[in-house]
Amino acid sequence: MILLPLVVTRLSAPEVGIWYIFVALQGLVALADFGFQPTFARSFSSAYAGARTIERHGHAETEGEANLQLVGEVLHLCRRFYAVLAVGVGVLMALIGTFYLPDVVRGAAPFAEVAQAWVVFSLGTALMLYFSWNAGFLLGAGRVSSTYWGQIASRAGFVLIGGGALLLDWGLIGLAVGNLVSVLLARVILQFRLLPLLRALRVVPALGKTNNGTLFKALWPNASRMGLVSLGGFLITRLNVLIASAFFSLETAASYAVTLQLLTAVGSVAQLPINVAIPEMVRMRVRHDRAGLRRTWLIRQAILLTLFAVGLAFVAFAAEPLLSFVGSNVALLPLPLILLLGVVLLLEVNHASCALVITTGNTVPFVKAALLSGIAVAILSIAGAGAGLGVAALILAPGIVQLAYNNWKWPLLLWSELKS
Repeated sequence: MILLPLVVTRLSAPEVGIWYIFVALQGLVALADFGFQPTFARSFSSAYAGARTIERHGHAETEGEANLQLVGEVLHLCRRFYAVLAVGVGVLMALIGTFYLPDVVRGAAPFAEVAQAWVVFSLGTALMLYFSWNAGFLLGAGRVSSTYWGQIASRAGFVLIGGGALLLDWGLIGLAVGNLVSVLLARVILQFRLLPLLRALRVVPALGKTNNGTLFKALWPNASRMGLVSLGGFLITRLNVLIASAFFSLETAASYAVTLQLLTAVGSVAQLPINVAIPEMVRMRVRHDRAGLRRTWLIRQAILLTLFAVGLAFVAFAAEPLLSFVGSNVALLPLPLILLLGVVLLLEVNHASCALVITTGNTVPFVKAALLSGIAVAILSIAGAGAGLGVAALILAPGIVQLAYNNWKWPLLLWSELKS
């Protein structure tokens, strides 16, 4: 987000489109996580709250103090899981670079430079996936601020390295190097935050004898459900960047992607109050403090809606003049489409945050709805783009599908659950 002025001024419009294809593909391969990071985080929270075991559904009885043995068992499985996953993702991204990218670039930029950038970008993505256990562990341990320090360090590293590289006209390879350095920098910062927790686990006996198979079976039901939900989410919110690059010019795809990034950033900021409170909400669930959970959610949901409304107004009426002032090579979408996309994303963020709170009960009831909605959005988007409806089709497709069910179902379900 901070680098956006440099991205749209130092890269050509086709290169901007290619960069956002990189980012969209990174989101696609990140689906290999298949919902395990939030599941691991909830499991760590339960163990630190004193849970005796990790249940397939709901929460086990608590012992009143942290169950470090269980924490160590979950951590052992978590690290092994992400190590295997990172290797698989590295292979997958190599295949994408070989068979998909040449067709997308289509001579719009020197392919040798694009390929070099993709190799570096792929390495950064694989390492980022492996280090996902850091954030899951810290979140589950209630070290939310530590997690965000890691994110701040990562973003700062990307801004400094990527921004400097763009100023030196390194193009896509500079952004890819910035991405890799940001991952390594976040790891260094989080290591200092992890050390006290890891030292506390060294006194726990026989962690190496963990039955990973049994624990994995306990985590798999909800993790797989969250994975399918993530797949549905990708189809709803991110696949359209790839569809735009397939049906429209890279310049049009860049305009859509930049506008989407701005509004997605607004949504991410708006969701922060909810995300920060998730570990505490899990503990409230474990302790059956429904009144506290309801109060926490209502306050933070109100903040979410307010922040998004303010951010949408800024993007709609101030972002385009600012980009023009800095000499952007990419224009935002027209104002009516910005407002339409903003409303669609506001409803999306609202129901997604409610669904996230529902998962604090160690249940994921929205798998089928998310997956079917994602498939429906993909079909409608491709059909609309193929029929010549332009970028409007990529906005209306998720808006119509989500409004038909998800936008109202999960807020209503959460309110019904918490008001009793």
